[in-house]
Amino acid sequence: MTSPNNDPFSGFHDISESGSRSLGIAPDLRRMLAVLASGIEALESADDRRGVDLRSGMQRAMINAVRLTNELAMLESRQAQNMERVSLAPHIGRIVQMMRRHLPDEAEISFDIPAGMWPIYANPDDIAGAIMAVIRNAAEAIEPGGHVSIKATNMPSSGTVQIEVNDDGCGIEPAALDLILQPFYSTKLSSRHPGLGLTRAMRFAHRSGGRIQVQSRPGSGSRVIIEIPRANGGRADVIPRLGFMDRGSPK
Repeated sequence: MTSPNNDPFSGFHDISESGSRSLGIAPDLRRMLAVLASGIEALESADDRRGVDLRSGMQRAMINAVRLTNELAMLESRQAQNMERVSLAPHIGRIVQMMRRHLPDEAEISFDIPAGMWPIYANPDDIAGAIMAVIRNAAEAIEPGGHVSIKATNMPSSGTVQIEVNDDGCGIEPAALDLILQPFYSTKLSSRHPGLGLTRAMRFAHRSGGRIQVQSRPGSGSRVIIEIPRANGGRADVIPRLGFMDRGSPK
């Protein structure tokens, strides 16, 4: 980690609550799917080739939209179930090994999880899904020979555990930073993924009583910081919900 005076992310634009306002769109999307389905039914009487092609395209779009709706609904409705004390080190180690195959050629991924990391109180599946999603985003942003790093740190001043994912990829335009936590938004037009990666990370942070921050600058890579309260014992010992980070660079 560089010193504060030399930190290349100093003064970077970051996001906080912009994504939290956009998680209630599943009902609207379902209504749109109903309209699409009605349109397909109305086209059943069309005999010309154009009608056939149109029906086929609409059917494919509907199947894809249903898949995305189901994934979004899972993010919205799943409650904080199966919460338990979790040690991050083994989880992150396994995740990094699994994600190596998603990196571009000659790219590297490293992680630094020091001994003595505090446990957190979270759903293990949430941890895996969130960190894998953030690493996947970073992997898609870097070029061959690029680098993704994952770091975890105990934060005594706040009683939290901080998970930080950095990449040296292309970075994100300032205008896009206000949108990247919104479901289905993606800065990568060719991505095979539906644009729910950072939304998933945000939901993990929220359900675990924590917060998330994203910093980026075009040409200088990106940093995603997830901060979760430490678990001192049972659920009652978890520090009260922190909410989402305010705008401004981390200190």
